[in-house]
Amino acid sequence: MLDAAKPCGHYKAAGCTYEIIPSNIDHPGSGPGEVQFKPYIVQFDIGTHWRLRDKVTNAHRNWGQGFPCIGCESPSETCLELIIEAGSDATGYCAGKCGSACHVGAGYAKDCLKHDTCIAYKALVLNEDWGEYDDGFCYDTDCGDEAAQAIMNCFLSRSWMLDEGILCDRELFATDERAYGHWSESRFVPGFNQGPCINFEDWINGQGIPNADQIDNTLFLDRLW
Repeated sequence: MLDAAKPCGHYKAAGCTYEIIPSNIDHPGSGPGEVQFKPYIVQFDIGTHWRLRDKVTNAHRNWGQGFPCIGCESPSETCLELIIEAGSDATGYCAGKCGSACHVGAGYAKDCLKHDTCIAYKALVLNEDWGEYDDGFCYDTDCGDEAAQAIMNCFLSRSWMLDEGILCDRELFATDERAYGHWSESRFVPGFNQGPCINFEDWINGQGIPNADQIDNTLFLDRLW
């Protein structure tokens, strides 16, 4: 896997026609057709966006999780890509299945596939068992943004119908007041500490996550992280 990880754009330039799951774009949540069991070019980044470096590093160091950072020698994030088959054991277990390992009842999603790929790659760099590596989820200085994307979903509110899951798109949010972001309810389950995912909010931070005032369930207590 380490040798197969290439700078983003490598596989398309080499003629690979697999669908690309791009980094720092937040996709709709898990559901029918969200991830098919086929190979994808999965993009992720290591390191921390320059706007978030101090905030993320300090928060994660204080809680003692998510270190070391394998990509922080660069001034900002470094985008890498791998070809991963969804549902395979390429990342140690059920690649792309949300939740820990092959958690029963959890769906598959593109953002979960990005997160699985990132932590598997980081575990290999650190020479750790990728099936046992504890990344700390949103605490992680390399893969915390992928973790946050995995539990942030965007929607268009619709009258008399279920709200429509959409890509978190900055331009759409600027022009359509029906668009809103929503953190997965799993984030608020007692005892299931996912860390300071809120650190990755706001479009200007480059993680594809809406501004705090565009998210309908950002709680005041989360600001204490």
